[in-house]
Amino acid sequence: MQHVPRASLVITLGVVGGSVGLLFSLGAAAPLAFRDRVLPGVSVGGVAVGGKTPEQALALLSTALNPADLRLRFSRDGLVAFEPAYAEVGIAPDLDAAVRAAFAFGRTGRGGVLQSPAWLAGTDIPVSWTIDRARVAVYLEHHLQSALRPPTEPTWELDPDGSFA
Repeated sequence: MQHVPRASLVITLGVVGGSVGLLFSLGAAAPLAFRDRVLPGVSVGGVAVGGKTPEQALALLSTALNPADLRLRFSRDGLVAFEPAYAEVGIAPDLDAAVRAAFAFGRTGRGGVLQSPAWLAGTDIPVSWTIDRARVAVYLEHHLQSALRPPTEPTWELDPDGSFA
């Protein structure tokens, strides 16, 4: 009867020790497995890039965040006045910076040593956008001529019947 508790203790210690050993070995293998890839669980602007090389992530983001497909909506009185593409107005995502940030997430120091397993929870890297002010100005001058004119005072004239003309 005394062997049963001892056997269960040995089994429990073996399982716990094996699990701890497995976690340590995975922690040691992760830097090798992901040394040239974005860590799992990382996304950029809602697009999952975890496990991809920076080149693959850039290609994926170029398709998913294509400024020619994204549109601004200008409306007036609840009606859409016009919808230019981001690229037409001079707005573009800085995908190189986003991919660098995604690749750097969870790494520290020289050699890209992985930080604590916080990266396992994943994160979404926001996309920063560049704006070409000259293109925006040209677009607005060309498409918003009436909006750029200063307002003029209306002339009010009274008709003989007392109504405004």
